[in-house]
Amino acid sequence: MGPIVVLTLSLSTSLFGPVLLVYVAWYALFDRDPWKGGGNRVNDVLKNRLYLPEHIRDYFPQELHKEADLDPENGPYLMGLHPHGIICYSHFVNVLTDVTGFKSLFPSIDRRIATLNIIFLFPFIRELALIHGLISVEKSSIKYWLSRGRNKAVGVVIGGAAESLECFEGTNRIVLKKRKGFFKVALETGFGETSLWNQMSHPVLYKLQKALLRLCGFTIPLAYGRWYTLIPRRQRVVTVVGKPIPVTKTENPTSTQIDELQAQYIQALQNLYDRYKDEYDKDRKEDLKIVG
Repeated sequence: MGPIVVLTLSLSTSLFGPVLLVYVAWYALFDRDPWKGGGNRVNDVLKNRLYLPEHIRDYFPQELHKEADLDPENGPYLMGLHPHGIICYSHFVNVLTDVTGFKSLFPSIDRRIATLNIIFLFPFIRELALIHGLISVEKSSIKYWLSRGRNKAVGVVIGGAAESLECFEGTNRIVLKKRKGFFKVALETGFGETSLWNQMSHPVLYKLQKALLRLCGFTIPLAYGRWYTLIPRRQRVVTVVGKPIPVTKTENPTSTQIDELQAQYIQALQNLYDRYKDEYDKDRKEDLKIVG
């Protein structure tokens, strides 16, 4: 609650102080369900207009490629999103919004993307998150959303903040081996992103970033793009949606079952990458590498 307290105190003497206090109290005490998987505040008009996603799409440009259908009668779907990149541009534009054709390619699929809880602690930012379809990455939140119907889907950036520290131009480094929770939830419920910025790399800086990750659950990659600013490079960004992996619902999956599903997923991810790397990632410096 730290960010809320600081912001509230800084504005408490202003005209909007009392209003802000009431607003913070309201969502802290009474409005916690939406970001835990409940509620439905997604606004298709706003999410496809705020931040001008069509212009972001055209700037890079960005594309969404469908390799297989997502049948709304055969779900729900837990989607692994790779790579994290610096800011997850590809997942925001290609999966959350409809400007690259998600709704037309996968009609009737009602999707969300899971993110850190801290996003929902900031006044006003939380409202933008809810409008765009973000929910908490907590296990209970993901399972609740998936339980609401066969047409539901949740995207999880499995590598998280640790993967963002592996984001360097021309590389394809994935953090996946230790991410067992993603595959446990799957059992219980039945390219271009890395080249948009140059990430600053130094052993001391990396240790500080890893320490921040352990302490706070997130970290801050230091990077620059065009003209040594935060403006990302114009680089083609393509999201490929692969064929779903059938999963048998298992209430209490064993570690062996989790490991088997993880191995199947890693192999499917490798195959998907190999099929498209020469088409979409011709200038790569290295092939797909699982680093953690």
